[in-house]
Amino acid sequence: AELGYKPGDLPITEGVANQCLSLPIYPEMTHDQQDYVVEQIADFFFYFAVVEPSLAHIA
Repeated sequence: AELGYKPGDLPITEGVANQCLSLPIYPEMTHDQQDYVVEQIADFFFYFAVVEPSLAHIA
């Protein structure tokens, strides 16, 4: 529902909301839906993984 707030009216709330990840979790979720959510999260972290340079060549 529209409460009449405009962007910038609640800067702290907006800042926190921009840093939170809300996952779809509810009792009626099927196992397939749960698997899909897990796969999407795993794909995100795989795609954006930071690769540390290897120190194996230093000996």
